[in-house]
Amino acid sequence: MGTMTALHLVLLAASADRPALHVAPFEAEGVEPSIAQTFTRVLAVELAGAGAEVITGNDVAAVLAAVRQKHLMGGDDGLAALDALAGVQRVLSGAIGGVGQSLVVTAQILDVSRGEVVNRVTRVFPDREQLTSGAAVLARELLSTPATLTLYNQVPGARLFVDDRAVGTMPLPPLRLARSGTYRLRAEGPDHLPYETEITVEAGKAHRLRLEMVSLEELQAHAKARARWGLAILSTGALAAAGSAFLFREAAGIQREYEALDAMLTSDETFEHLSRRGRSTYAAAYGVAAIAAAALAGGAWLWLTDPYGDQMRSAQLAVSIHVQGGYAALSARF
Repeated sequence: MGTMTALHLVLLAASADRPALHVAPFEAEGVEPSIAQTFTRVLAVELAGAGAEVITGNDVAAVLAAVRQKHLMGGDDGLAALDALAGVQRVLSGAIGGVGQSLVVTAQILDVSRGEVVNRVTRVFPDREQLTSGAAVLARELLSTPATLTLYNQVPGARLFVDDRAVGTMPLPPLRLARSGTYRLRAEGPDHLPYETEITVEAGKAHRLRLEMVSLEELQAHAKARARWGLAILSTGALAAAGSAFLFREAAGIQREYEALDAMLTSDETFEHLSRRGRSTYAAAYGVAAIAAAALAGGAWLWLTDPYGDQMRSAQLAVSIHVQGGYAALSARF
């Protein structure tokens, strides 16, 4: 009866801001069950100390035992206790697994009424002592209001990774990020270059991010356009080279004509005129030759190099390394 009364008091103290939270026993995955049991008790204490209205598995078991006892005795007071249990709005569940000497804790809070995960936290602790001492930090993170991240320009079928952990396949609803800080996002989609960036979020605030995923079809179009521009500029350079050759031949002819003049029979005005023509023609020839050299060099560079192809090859290599790294991580864990 005392447990039932205490449970009623907890539910009465709960509110919309502080809904009653049932802490379910953590599962032990590859570790001793006692580690999960102890951590569940420690975390429940830390959650209560952080302001949560906590109902533990022991409370639920005690209420159900009291209900059974009331039923055997022919009473119906136990129905009030069942109504109290029905008032539990959120459930915390989780698991503790082992990776080498480290302990990996995953925990999530489920809103029973809405059927959605309110917060999810994953933490790695080097040993059992750090696991116990880290329960307070984990409790605060679980009770904090997560940041939301809305992704725009999503590519259907693309996969999203947050800090190298697979989140899901697009289109995705707004993401809930438990802690404030910087996250590394990577998106990999069919027929698209991988997109990777970092974003800094603050708990309790809404954030937006536009994914700039470039399609391979777009890259191929850019590569073809680049090749066409290269050929066009090469053609321009070749024409400019032919023009400069013509101007050099013209300038040489003027020079020969100038040198063939008889100083006794030619006026100074004629000498000056041919001299100006020769200088201007040589200047034009050198200028056009410079343009031809630049156009030929630039056109050859555009036509012979393929940075878009390099991007596609680099992207394929990066995806291969990323996938192999993921397999290696899974092999190390399991």
